[in-house]
Amino acid sequence: HSSASDASQIAERLPNRNNVIRGQKHSYCVGKKLAQGRFGAVYEVLRRGDGKHFAAKLEVCDSHFHGLNVGYKILLRVFAKFSEK
Repeated sequence: HSSASDASQIAERLPNRNNVIRGQKHSYCVGKKLAQGRFGAVYEVLRRGDGKHFAAKLEVCDSHFHGLNVGYKILLRVFAKFSEK
């Protein structure tokens, strides 16, 4: 696969505007796509309970991909480093 082909396949599997995604505690309405990357995209989302806006990174995952988990672990390390100062 070429990277353009991979990006196209990712884009086809990402949500459209006005879809609802459900988290553990809240539901969010998907808004405008802000940026697209190799494994997914960042969207503007609206929390349905109170109308608060957020940015959400949504990734296309299969059973062998744990990209968000890796990103989370990196952010934890960065946060810990800055917390030491």
